[in-house]
This record gives sequence, C-alpha cells and structure tokens, in this order.
Amino acid sequence: MTAHGTEGAIGLRTDGYAMLYPLIKFDLSSIPPGVVVQQATLSLYVTSRSGAGSVDAAVYQVLRPWDESQATWNLASGGAPWAVAGGLGPTDAGSLALGQISLVTTGAWVTTPLQPWLVQQWVNQPDANYGILLRRTDGQTSVQYNMLSFHSTSASLRPKLEVGYMVPPPTATPIHTATPTGTPIQTATSSPTGTPTRTPTLPGTATAMPTRTATPAPSATVTETATRSPTPTSSATATLTSTPTHTATPAPTHTPTSTATATSSTTPTASPTRTDTPTLTPTASHTPTITATSTHTETPTRTPTATATLTPTLTPTPTETPLPDAMIAGTVWLDDNGNGVREEGEPALGDVAVTLEDESGVVLRSTQSMPSGLYLFMDLFPGTYIVRAANLAGYSSTTPDAVMVTLTPSAIVVLDFGDRPGWRAFLPVQVKTGGAP
Repeated sequence: MTAHGTEGAIGLRTDGYAMLYPLIKFDLSSIPPGVVVQQATLSLYVTSRSGAGSVDAAVYQVLRPWDESQATWNLASGGAPWAVAGGLGPTDAGSLALGQISLVTTGAWVTTPLQPWLVQQWVNQPDANYGILLRRTDGQTSVQYNMLSFHSTSASLRPKLEVGYMVPPPTATPIHTATPTGTPIQTATSSPTGTPTRTPTLPGTATAMPTRTATPAPSATVTETATRSPTPTSSATATLTSTPTHTATPAPTHTPTSTATATSSTTPTASPTRTDTPTLTPTASHTPTITATSTHTETPTRTPTATATLTPTLTPTPTETPLPDAMIAGTVWLDDNGNGVREEGEPALGDVAVTLEDESGVVLRSTQSMPSGLYLFMDLFPGTYIVRAANLAGYSSTTPDAVMVTLTPSAIVVLDFGDRPGWRAFLPVQVKTGGAP
C-alpha cells in the first residue's frame, strides 16, 4: 500500500481496483479557547473523477493519531496498523455519521454541516483532534472522485472548515486558596527566674568585751540586750547592735593629804596625820550605743530572662479546588422513524427547552436548542447532573426525557434527544463521553 498524504489531491473510492478513504485534519489554534461553537461546515473542492456516476459518503470522527506521510489502507503510521484495515475498527474511528456529502460533478464545491460538539471538543482539547475520515455509504462502484488537498497549489481551493462560535461572558473561576491551620513554632517570651545578687545588709559586729577594775564602789556590768538578726533585703539597712564605750565612773581611791589638827597641849605643834579621803577617779564602764555596720549577704532577686515557649501560629496550607472544565452538549433532532437513533436525512429541532439539574432535581441552568439542534452546558464542576429535554407542542420523545450524567474533570459528554410528532417510545438514549460515539 502507498501513502498519498503529500499529494495535491485526495481520492475516494471503494471497489476491486482501489480502496481509498481520505483522512483530513484541521488546525484550530486560531480559535480562542473558551468559546462556544454554534455551527461548523466542511467544504471540499471536487477536481476530477474517473468516470460517470455519483458517490455518497459520510464523515466520521477519527479516534487515534495518524501520520499523513505514512498512513495507508493498513497503517495509521509507520509500524502502527489500524485496528481494522481502512480505519474501520472501533478504536480507529467513530460509528456515528457526523456529516453527509454527495459527489455528482466536478469543478465545484461540496459542503456538509458537521456536529458542533465535535469541533467544540477539538477547541477544548487540541490533543484529541485527530481529524475526520470520509467513508462511502453507497456500496462499491467503479467511479473515483478526487478532491484537492492541503498540498494543492491552489490555496483558495484547499479543504475548508468554517466555524461559527460566540464568546461567552466571563465566569468566575475558582483558584487555589490557602486554608490556615495551626502549626506551633517557637517564639521567645520573658519569664522570671531566680538569679542571686549581692546586696549589702547590716548584721551585728564584734565589740570590746568589758573589763573589771577594783573600786570601792560598785561598777557597771555588761547586760545582754536583744539585737536584730540579718534578714534578706534588697538594699542596705541599719541594724541595732551593742557597742561598749568608755565613760567616767566615780570610784574611791586612797590619796594621802596633809591636814592640820588641834591638840590639847600647852604648846601647839603641827604634826602630819594620814587619813583616807575618798576622791573620784575615772573608771571604765560599759554603756550600750547604737552603731551601724554593713556586711554582704546573698539575697535572691527575680531577673527576667528569655525562655523559649511554644506559641501556635497560623500557617497557610494550599488545598486543591476542582476547576469547572467539564461540558455537556448534544443535539435535539426529529426522529422520523422513531428508532431513537439519528440517521441520514433526519433534521434538527430548534427552540427545544433543555435544563440542567442537580441530583435532587433543582434546576441549575436552562437553555434552548439552536436551529442546528445544538444545546450546550459549559464550565461544569465534576459531579452528577440530570439533563432534561422538554417536548415541543404535539411532539413526544423517542428517547428518555431526562438522563443522569456523572462528570469527571475535563469530561465532555454528548447527549442527544429525539422527538417525533405524536410518538412515544422509551429507547436507550445516545450518550458519548469525550466526544467518542
């Protein structure tokens, strides 16, 4: 098999001579993120055909990577085969037709609308954009149609994807916030501790002991008196103590003196006579006096010092907050045959009311399907929701009216609703996650 990815034209053919299914991928990086895709149209320029006849083909979503310079009927890329040749495996491409084309002539454009949710997925998740595959739906015929590719020298005739979108008003987006939690750290605080310091106080001091001297008169004796004992103080204080001092005290002493006395004699004569005469002489005696002396004693005083203690403080801790990046989208269509599956030729239904509810049925949002049948709920948080579609007057549902959907982060869930005039059936609803059928 030969790769044709670098040729100026791409062919569509399925018969015994050749099997050709074109692969097409568009770069959507010019579309700003966050927009709401409302419509999309694929246009291909038919340049030639191998013979008379027409070809009908459908557009399918490709689900895996491929390389345009290496893709063949059997290989998606070098060394990586398709699950089923021609990209027909369930992991190769979707089974739901997203557009229809009819090739009947050359030198003209052929167009088909595409499902908006598919382009929305490509805008939201560029890494999941693997493009589309054209596959014949009318059986095998011998005619081949050729359409210009991206490598054509006629730039204006290359494949086109026209996208109509709107920019929604800004919505609040949660961000990571800091949640304060108590975390103990050490901080220095002052607390009193005992520190010895030297402080002078006045204790008692030694004084001279009394001595006795022999005198005829009584002499003073030492008498014990109470004194104050030293006590811890924070400053010098006076203390009463007994201190002897010398004072004069009269005491008798023998002193010889000459005294004249009269005698009875015929001749008066003078003769000395010794007599004892008391006289006062100073002697030492004890008299208590108050004196002040000082000595050093150890007195404990309180001095503040720095002591480490634990004080709880608030430390911010980041917590993860889920982002509203999930989406629910789908189409409401006229189910002509009432089988609950949208098929070729079944038109879209606009102006159908669609509501988004929480698990308990409380309405969170509401919208209406567009003329293309598209409805869309964007910027959804992960969780469980109920999507409910109302019926137009005179219509009944061919699919359930309400469907419960569980969203994971960044999920895209596609949910279609079918209606038919005067019809009521309960068929499985089509639910596709991540844009896959």
